[in-house]
Amino acid sequence: MVAVRGKSGFTLVELLVVIAIIGVLIGLLLPAVQSARESARRSQCTNHLKQLSLGIHGYLDANRKFPKAFIASDNYKNGMTDATYGAGISWLAMILPFIEQETLHSQVNFDIAGITNSSDPNFALARDTLIGTLYCPSNGSERDRRSSGANGAASAVRAMHYFGIMGVIVPSSLVSSYSQYKYSNGGTWPFAVRPAHGIFSAHASNNAVSREPDGTSPKDVTDGLSKTYLLGEISWDGMGVQGNFNVRSFLSGFNPWGAGQFVNPMRNIWYLRPINISKQEIAAGATVATNDTYNNMNWGSNHAGGAMFSKGDGSVEFVSESVSMDVFMAAGSRNSGEP
Repeated sequence: MVAVRGKSGFTLVELLVVIAIIGVLIGLLLPAVQSARESARRSQCTNHLKQLSLGIHGYLDANRKFPKAFIASDNYKNGMTDATYGAGISWLAMILPFIEQETLHSQVNFDIAGITNSSDPNFALARDTLIGTLYCPSNGSERDRRSSGANGAASAVRAMHYFGIMGVIVPSSLVSSYSQYKYSNGGTWPFAVRPAHGIFSAHASNNAVSREPDGTSPKDVTDGLSKTYLLGEISWDGMGVQGNFNVRSFLSGFNPWGAGQFVNPMRNIWYLRPINISKQEIAAGATVATNDTYNNMNWGSNHAGGAMFSKGDGSVEFVSESVSMDVFMAAGSRNSGEP
């Protein structure tokens, strides 16, 4: 008589155990995979800031000065008001040939120099051109066109993530304690302060003649290029809707709203706003105050614990959100005398 063997296979219990083990393994591996991906994105973000900083140094080598914060047309140079200040072609347009964007640079009409409405050809370039170097890969949701002001979608421009540093501002109650950061606002809006002590100074040496800003030379950075911030990162989720249309095109400060904010790709270091504080507030459902927007928009990123900054010598570093504000502000000024 031949014995008949039963069919071999998994029981239901064994199958469930295998599925559970696979689930545990995935759970253990996923954080490591995500960490590796973020590490790669952070490295790429560092590289983007490095490329932009080297582009600025290419311009510096060719012109012996850092690029101006913006170029104004003759109409804006003389008699410029807060409602029109900043409506010019930005430093980013000036360095295009030095970041392998020669063709785009050749399309910019520098004779116009002030984008006054959405029909200007420079505006179309700003709206329709995406330059990957201007975006942190840890935030892929903020490079879309976003509307600005009463003109809505007709004035849509692209966001960006890396901004020149104009200088440092402190609340009026602390000016006596931080006299090295004196500034001249020239306007009535607390969020439109334009300090004169960053590498991307927003002030002209002779405001009576012209309010187009001067280009800073290396000798003006008396605190040292290796100790002074050049560019910083604003790339956290929600940055494009903080306050009011704060993140603008690479090309210009086109401003159909006309509230006087300085909307070219420069920002201040604001004493009351540590790195990532706005990101944390918005994530918690809080409303950001008006004077924490525009020029004073909070630095921060989707990188855990801080944001990327480059310095005047072209080096790039990660700055922790727990950095002392005194240290942070000192690095934002080129001539305040800190060690």
